[in-house]
Amino acid sequence: MDNPKTFLQDQKDQIEKTITQLESTLARYEDDEPRADGQREQLSTQQRHLQLLDDLLAAIDDDNEDMTAKVAVNKRLITVREQHDTVNERHTDGRRTDAWWRTLRDIEYLEYLQRELHSTTDIEAEQPSMSASLVDRDDAPSVPQT
Repeated sequence: MDNPKTFLQDQKDQIEKTITQLESTLARYEDDEPRADGQREQLSTQQRHLQLLDDLLAAIDDDNEDMTAKVAVNKRLITVREQHDTVNERHTDGRRTDAWWRTLRDIEYLEYLQRELHSTTDIEAEQPSMSASLVDRDDAPSVPQT
């Protein structure tokens, strides 16, 4: 990954493609086609995730992309978890409502984004440049003096 903005933009591009495919598929179905219900729900999820990515991309500061991307995802994840908890508290009988499932899917997607952002930026931070790693190592070959 080049940077968090590129990663999120790639995610957005993939979701836009998926939305186009879903819309094309739905256009071929009759209104009462049972298979269309699942497709419409998937379309709704993809549209929510597209809006989420737009919001995250807008929140990223170009001067500190790594940190602002992580903070934006973490803030949104906290908000969605709170929404999920609120929905869950309303139904103590164990029923799962559409809102419960929607927030759960959003949590799962945000956790995926969070993992990806943390793993790629942490790996980049841990990997020193080749010249720095040779200078810092005790067993680095010495250059003979002539």
